[in-house]
Amino acid sequence: RTKCFIGVGLAAGESTNGYYSNFRIWKAARAAEEIRQNMSQGINTSSSLVASWRFNAIMAGNLSPDSSGNNRNATLYMATIDDIKSESRRWALQMFSGANRAHIALPLLVLSKTQGFTIEFTVLCQEQQNGGTWLVLSNASNDKMLTINILANGCMALEIKHGNSVKTITSTTPLPLKQKLHLAFVINASGTINLYKNGEVWGTGNGALPDFSANLAFIGKGLSQTISSNFVLYEARMWHIGRTQKEIQQNMHTALFDIDGLP
Repeated sequence: RTKCFIGVGLAAGESTNGYYSNFRIWKAARAAEEIRQNMSQGINTSSSLVASWRFNAIMAGNLSPDSSGNNRNATLYMATIDDIKSESRRWALQMFSGANRAHIALPLLVLSKTQGFTIEFTVLCQEQQNGGTWLVLSNASNDKMLTINILANGCMALEIKHGNSVKTITSTTPLPLKQKLHLAFVINASGTINLYKNGEVWGTGNGALPDFSANLAFIGKGLSQTISSNFVLYEARMWHIGRTQKEIQQNMHTALFDIDGLP
């Protein structure tokens, strides 16, 4: 065993193009149950997971792959993948304010009042922001819309628009700076809305989610070209169900792998 390679073959040109997040070799033939028990830090999920973007690789066409298995790949515009060494060399999407206009265009998403909807972000905010849009999901006529904004006072706000009606639920405290955080924005089928920071309640309210198809869906910008301030986005997940606090806490720091039975 004098020649052992990962990523290349023995002949010229036999190289792969991608990233390895984990690689193991055992000196025994492992049983299926042994493999299943620790093949990853993944979780078993329900069929309600719409998409999961981990931003740890870029595919051809500047696409960030959907790790849920639903093939809802996101398109990166003027955004870069940075190696965050302080995070054990975990890769993260760095989004910048200013002229570079960095943002992510998401594929078509369908939102249903009877199912609810959950958005999860793992982020690190570098500096105080003077307002801006982090996410927008809108129909073509812009009369049905869901947005996540950061306000001038540093608080986060979930806004639901249906015609002339606008409902806003705001976090109870500003977004902490220079800390890696898990944020969740949950709209339940019952009409209750919950905001969570690191699994703890961060804001509550009531509001109905309209049924609509989000033809216009972006992370990092609103419908205009206004770009939010500097932050690192490690992962984004969206579910077509209102997730409970316990469900969020169970896997908010765990990556999703090998998802079965997803829509």
